[in-house]
Amino acid sequence: MMKPLIKKTLTCLALTLPLTLLVAIGITGLQCVNEWLDRGDGYDFFKPLFKTFGAFGSEGHSDVIFGTLYIVSFFVSLVFVVVAWSIASYWRRKRHS
Repeated sequence: MMKPLIKKTLTCLALTLPLTLLVAIGITGLQCVNEWLDRGDGYDFFKPLFKTFGAFGSEGHSDVIFGTLYIVSFFVSLVFVVVAWSIASYWRRKRHS
């Protein structure tokens, strides 16, 4: 019983990882995200993370911002994959019944 669950989980992760980069590229391409960071509101949003990770200077700050971007992109990609997997499973079950 556990093996199909592990297989589904690994398949979802394998589909999620490459999609993560595409979602990250899509997020960074949004004009509103760039404006948000340029205005300083983005800097204020990330300030607690800068302090938590001890990030100093523009290089440290960009590491925190990009790390956060990839984490958010991973979870958005995971949601896309799980929803697509659910829809495909529903269609397959409906077609076979």
